[in-house]
Amino acid sequence: MPYKHYVYIVSFFSGFLSLSQEIIWMRITSFVGMSVPQTFAYTLALFLLGIALGAQVGKRICNKRVEIDISLLGKVFVIAALTDIILISALYLYTAYYGSSIILLGLLTLVCAAVRGVAFPLVHHVGAATKKTGTQVSNIYFANVFGSTLAPLLIGFVALDYLNTQQVYLLVCTITLIIGLFCFKSLKVKAGLLAVSVVSLALLILPEHLFHELSKDSYEANQYPSQLIENKYGFIQVYDDGQDKVVFGANVYDGKLNTDIFHNSNGIDRAVVVN
Repeated sequence: MPYKHYVYIVSFFSGFLSLSQEIIWMRITSFVGMSVPQTFAYTLALFLLGIALGAQVGKRICNKRVEIDISLLGKVFVIAALTDIILISALYLYTAYYGSSIILLGLLTLVCAAVRGVAFPLVHHVGAATKKTGTQVSNIYFANVFGSTLAPLLIGFVALDYLNTQQVYLLVCTITLIIGLFCFKSLKVKAGLLAVSVVSLALLILPEHLFHELSKDSYEANQYPSQLIENKYGFIQVYDDGQDKVVFGANVYDGKLNTDIFHNSNGIDRAVVVN
């Protein structure tokens, strides 16, 4: 496929991968914010602000009239992938030492969106340079919107049903690196990015750590959940508390599990009928 045709693929994945990260950051922020409705508005506002800031940077690059080609888009995707890895690492380390912070999550969401927001103005610039027609511009926008529409379906309803949030995040980073790889013409650069992509993909086998850290202080200080169940619907955390299993749903207390009618830890008096 000629490099000038790659712009449609890059446009598709710029939308798909950005929305994928938005879904993941929304999921993390909602968990830390105990699933209150305000976390949705908080994350969405910061992500849109980040996209707008990134688009301004992309616009300035286009206005400088420097040579903008598909290779520059590759650099933007690689930077975005590496930035995402740094952001998730920073979140894990901060949470491990200082606990979760909704403000930090907002800042990380903003940075993630801003870096990824740089791509689309450049994609539009490269696409319009090959053929300045309304059809060409429409095709580029269609590819981007189609990718943005497909992301919630494939990530929110499919990927998160088979992989945990940490794995999906790393998978998105890996796909971003692979898209950047195909944008470069140099075989040496392609080989280097392929090696990094393989390492990023191998990280998917790591056990889940991020949400264990985010769950650490939900019940009692410095207590980790003994079980953490996750799927596309959300999270269930189970903590050991002597005789009981304490259950949290989406980081919100749900109750205690016990089968002893004389140990009424939930404060529920049940009627027992003997036939």
